[in-house]
Amino acid sequence: MNAFIEPHGLRPVIDRVFPLEAAVDAYWHYATGAPFGKFVVSHSYASPQAPTGA
Repeated sequence: MNAFIEPHGLRPVIDRVFPLEAAVDAYWHYATGAPFGKFVVSHSYASPQAPTGA
Protein backbone atom coordinates (compact mmCIF):
# COMPACT_ATOMS: atom_id res chain seq x y z
CA MET A 1 0.00 0.00 0.00
CA ASN A 2 2.82 2.42 0.85
CA ALA A 3 4.35 1.78 -2.56
CA PHE A 4 1.18 3.28 -4.07
CA ILE A 5 0.49 6.05 -1.54
CA GLU A 6 3.85 7.80 -1.57
CA PRO A 7 4.40 8.16 -5.35
CA HIS A 8 0.85 9.45 -5.84
CA GLY A 9 1.10 12.01 -3.03
CA LEU A 10 -2.00 10.82 -1.21
CA ARG A 11 -2.57 12.50 2.15
CA PRO A 12 -5.11 11.76 4.88
CA VAL A 13 -8.13 14.03 5.23
CA ILE A 14 -7.96 15.91 8.53
CA ASP A 15 -11.44 16.47 9.95
CA ARG A 16 -10.49 18.45 13.03
CA VAL A 17 -7.54 19.32 15.27
CA PHE A 18 -7.95 19.32 19.05
CA PRO A 19 -5.45 20.67 21.57
CA LEU A 20 -4.23 18.13 24.11
CA GLU A 21 -6.30 19.84 26.79
CA ALA A 22 -9.42 18.91 24.79
CA ALA A 23 -8.55 15.22 24.38
CA VAL A 24 -11.83 14.22 26.04
CA ASP A 25 -13.74 16.35 23.53
CA ALA A 26 -11.78 14.66 20.73
CA TYR A 27 -12.82 11.26 22.04
CA TRP A 28 -16.49 12.26 22.16
CA HIS A 29 -16.29 13.77 18.67
CA TYR A 30 -14.94 10.44 17.43
CA ALA A 31 -17.56 8.46 19.37
CA THR A 32 -20.43 10.32 17.67
CA GLY A 33 -19.43 8.83 14.34
CA ALA A 34 -19.47 12.34 12.85
CA PRO A 35 -15.83 12.67 11.72
CA PHE A 36 -15.37 12.70 7.95
CA GLY A 37 -11.63 12.08 8.14
CA LYS A 38 -8.91 11.77 10.73
CA PHE A 39 -8.83 13.86 13.84
CA VAL A 40 -5.64 15.07 15.45
CA VAL A 41 -4.77 15.72 19.07
CA SER A 42 -1.93 18.22 19.04
CA HIS A 43 0.54 19.10 21.73
CA SER A 44 3.55 21.29 22.12
CA TYR A 45 6.58 20.11 23.91
CA ALA A 46 8.98 22.66 25.30
CA SER A 47 12.24 20.94 25.98
CA PRO A 48 14.15 22.19 28.99
CA GLN A 49 16.89 24.56 28.05
CA ALA A 50 20.44 23.34 28.45
CA PRO A 51 22.51 25.29 30.92
CA THR A 52 24.77 27.86 29.30
CA GLY A 53 28.19 28.94 30.43
CA ALA A 54 30.57 27.06 32.64
